[in-house]
Amino acid sequence: MTSLHARTRQDEVFRLMVEAAPQAMLMVDHTGLIAYVNARSETLFGYPRGFLLGKSVDILLPENVRDNHPNMRAAFMKSPGTRAMGAGRDLYGQHSDGTNIPLEVGLNPVTTDNGVYVIVSIIDISERKRQQAELQDQTARIRAIVETAVDSVIVIDDAGIIETANPATEKLLGYRIDELQGQNIHMLMPEPYRGQHDGYLQNYRETGERKIIGIGRVVVAQRKDGSTFPIELAVSEMTIAGERKYTGIIRDITERQKAEEKLQHQVEETEQALQRVRETQDQLMQSERLATLGGLVAGIAHEVNTPLGIGVSAASYLQEQVHDVKHGLDTDNLRKSDLERFLKACDESADILLTNIRRAADLIQSFKKVAVDQTSDKRRTINLGEYLNELLHSLRPRLKKTPHRVYIKSTEAVYIETIPGSLSQVIINLIMNSLVHAFGETDRGVIEIALSKKNSEAYLTFRDNGKGIPEGDLGKIFEPFFTTRIDQGGSGLGLHIVYNLVNQILCGKIAVESNPGAGTVFYITLPAKLPGENMDASAPEQLQKVQIDV
Repeated sequence: MTSLHARTRQDEVFRLMVEAAPQAMLMVDHTGLIAYVNARSETLFGYPRGFLLGKSVDILLPENVRDNHPNMRAAFMKSPGTRAMGAGRDLYGQHSDGTNIPLEVGLNPVTTDNGVYVIVSIIDISERKRQQAELQDQTARIRAIVETAVDSVIVIDDAGIIETANPATEKLLGYRIDELQGQNIHMLMPEPYRGQHDGYLQNYRETGERKIIGIGRVVVAQRKDGSTFPIELAVSEMTIAGERKYTGIIRDITERQKAEEKLQHQVEETEQALQRVRETQDQLMQSERLATLGGLVAGIAHEVNTPLGIGVSAASYLQEQVHDVKHGLDTDNLRKSDLERFLKACDESADILLTNIRRAADLIQSFKKVAVDQTSDKRRTINLGEYLNELLHSLRPRLKKTPHRVYIKSTEAVYIETIPGSLSQVIINLIMNSLVHAFGETDRGVIEIALSKKNSEAYLTFRDNGKGIPEGDLGKIFEPFFTTRIDQGGSGLGLHIVYNLVNQILCGKIAVESNPGAGTVFYITLPAKLPGENMDASAPEQLQKVQIDV
């Protein structure tokens, strides 16, 4: 009784285990009738258990294989054994709704008191099939991409042996794919790369140090005909079925290198052209300086000639008076009135001589300072108002030929550390630009140069009351060779030189405002330096207003 109870309990445990199994399980007798169905079988095939019991197992098969299944079952029963069903073939079951289900089926015969039964274990592999289909689709897409790629793609093993390549490789290297397969990849490399490559692979296998893995390495490849060409090589590593593989993507960069070399040549030519432009610009600026200096020399020479001529006349007159007095003494005819008249002539002649010699000396001194600055790039600290006063004094011979007036206006002494020669060139060019372009022949123009300072900057405002600049020309006045007086010999370099001097040499900024009929204003900002201990403590702080009426 106890033994029967134990057996009954074991049977119940076995039944519960089969019911809880994740795969469908059937028990079929030797005639193919279903003797047992677990819960998973009901879910998989969509039939209730009561319906399946006693039915032929063929009801669970697709209609196209039902007719042949009894023969296959009879053959199995002649030599029953545990095995997988349908080895090498895709097996399908049929759901109650008529859809086919991909299956994996295992057969296990058991012998009972009632004869031989077959335990059929069934696994639904629909998800596996779906994943396989997706993988196959992805593989097909990847293969299509590789097969149609314009770059060569080569796969090698970790010993460097070529396993496969794409069609682009044949076109690029001249080998058929079957000629490459089984060969060492170094056959595609010229020396010294060929001798080094196996060492790189061996070193990587032993140490893990990567010398061939990377993107964008530029090396040289060798075709079947022995010709070499530059390539860009990208190498990636992958593991397939536990084996290390390398994929190399090869791109011919011959044309790219030619284009880069051409571009580099063009860049070098452009740089050389720019250097020539800079040298020409420097020469033009130097020529402009010398031309200005030449004009000053001519003007000063003419201006100095007048006081020197007057001095010579005074000296000649004095010499005549001395001759007359000496003659009177020699003949004892010198009277008191003659002596008094002689002394008066001496006094007047001396006064005339001193006045005109001082005038000539002042002109020469002003010219000397400006001339030295015109030919020097030396930086020094200047009183801006006094320096511009000296500059205008040197320009007086040129300005006196016009009806125009030039003012320097400042409310305080403005000291700046600058390059006076470049600054004088800026002011001279601006003045000459106004004289040539701003005023008509009958105008009596006014030019005002206002000075001020704030913190570490000095401000110079150059203003004329001339005809102004047309709006269409305002944005082009600093461009080289732009002039509205080309028919009158204008070079178009004056304001271009001003712009370069202010921005590049004097480290400042320049801007312009103008309206037709309302004159033109140039705003110049320069770095300034307040008076230090070496400055003249008595520098004037009162209003400076220097007027030259010419």
